[in-house]
Amino acid sequence: MKLNERLKAGGATLALAFLVQVGVTTFMERRLVASNDAERLNSVAMHNHMQADMLHDAIRGSVYRALHAAQKGNANERDAAIAEVSDYSRDIRGYLNANRALNLDEDIKVSLTSVARDLDAYTGSATTVANLVRVDPATAEQKVGELEQAFDTLEASQDKVANALDKRQASLDHSSDNLGVTSLVASAVVSLAFAGFLGWILVQLRRIVVRPLQRLALQLDLMSAGNLSQEIDVGTSEDEMAAVQRAVQTFQQATRERRAAEQAQSEVVSHISAGLDALSRGDLSHRISAPFAARYENLREAYNRSAGHLAELLCDVAQSSARVSSGSTQIRAAADDLAARNTHQATHVEQTVAAMHEVGALVAAAAVGTAAVKLAVETATRTQVPVRPLCSRPLRQCTP
Repeated sequence: MKLNERLKAGGATLALAFLVQVGVTTFMERRLVASNDAERLNSVAMHNHMQADMLHDAIRGSVYRALHAAQKGNANERDAAIAEVSDYSRDIRGYLNANRALNLDEDIKVSLTSVARDLDAYTGSATTVANLVRVDPATAEQKVGELEQAFDTLEASQDKVANALDKRQASLDHSSDNLGVTSLVASAVVSLAFAGFLGWILVQLRRIVVRPLQRLALQLDLMSAGNLSQEIDVGTSEDEMAAVQRAVQTFQQATRERRAAEQAQSEVVSHISAGLDALSRGDLSHRISAPFAARYENLREAYNRSAGHLAELLCDVAQSSARVSSGSTQIRAAADDLAARNTHQATHVEQTVAAMHEVGALVAAAAVGTAAVKLAVETATRTQVPVRPLCSRPLRQCTP
């Protein structure tokens, strides 16, 4: 299985475990909230019942206070007591109705119905006695017995409700305690299971990822230090870590091959350098006899052939240089003779140049004379002076 698939499966399982923990925690929390709501509801019912119970006693007390005030002739106190009977009767019904509106157990609701019936009888009797106190105190005192009987009946009904509420409260307390213990145990179990599962995931991550990475890091450190003898254990896994290890193994093999090639190349360079040093010293008999690696064997053979050809070439050059030296002596003698002839010819050339300069001077002088004669002729022609022959002989005869 690929590492990515394992991580996805582990993440999904971890999410499922987390959801289970959240679900159990939420369920227990809701049960605790429901238990608290039930206890709070029962507390409200008990509070209303206690208020009603106190008003139950207060109504009877107000009736007796009205009778006492009538006997003393205190009309104001009598009327105030009668008004209290009416107010207390209204309030006690309010508390009773509030309890009947609550979502209580069915047996408590039945008891509250009985209380409501007995309360009507009790408040009716109290109101009757209170009203008679104002008009007929004697009759009112006679009705007190009925009031006491209604009081006892209502008190018995209220005791049933109180007992039912106490029983319900005890049951709620017991359930709350059990629920608290159950919640703690469930939370502890789920937390331990989640922690155990998380620990298992960490162990698997260490086995699948951390340990292979540690081994790979150690092998890479050895490779960086130049130690390529340590074999990389790829194993049979097909995950990403195995792919990385195979890549490192390929790199290790390539590094080994490159190092072997560099070593072979270094040996080739060393032998070639030794051969070139021998050639630089004039040792043309040096040959490379140690075999090279297959890829460099042609280079060794080429060097040996080149060294042999160079030796033959230098031998031919030595022979040719001897012939060139002999020919150069003859050429030097011919050059000396040619130089002497050139010197002689140069002397004749200088003399010829001097003669030509003289001829040029004469030509220039003749040109000047010719110009003068031409000028004289032009002058004579313009003046038309008769010219007498210098002699009677023909011109050619006069010419010296």
